[in-house]
Amino acid sequence: MALMNIAKGTGMRGAELNQFMAQCAHECDGFNTMEEYASGAAYEGRRDLGNTQPGDGKRYKGRGYIQITGRANYRNIGRAIGVDLENNPLKALEPAVAAKVALNYWNTRVKTRIATYCDTTGVTRLINGGTNGLSDRERKFSQYGGRTIQLVSLSLSVRKFWTR
Repeated sequence: MALMNIAKGTGMRGAELNQFMAQCAHECDGFNTMEEYASGAAYEGRRDLGNTQPGDGKRYKGRGYIQITGRANYRNIGRAIGVDLENNPLKALEPAVAAKVALNYWNTRVKTRIATYCDTTGVTRLINGGTNGLSDRERKFSQYGGRTIQLVSLSLSVRKFWTR
């Protein structure tokens, strides 16, 4: 798959590559779509996404391998990758641009905030804002060769040890 080869070309390997591919596979429905199925109306007026103009919700709905949403994300990621996504949001549907978007998002918002790539729940929260589709993401991570760990039980064990 082209996205995997592009990610490998950046040096991504092992659990990081497995998790990246699993998350992208989930976000774009097993690579069946590059655009969110919903209309985007739910994002209308979402200032936290930078949607400040009428029509922004639909215009800046989820697109690409990682399904970026919101005017602010289109603007900021577009600037970072050198593509004017704010004025041309449909460019996020183009595979080469979508790959750059996904890698930028991963490198700036996931890689810098996650302790282990085997923490599918943690990675999902950084990409999705919640745990939507967690079981599918875990299944896909496993299909790509990853092994999910449960950090909650690990942290509880460590806490018990240190409070003795």
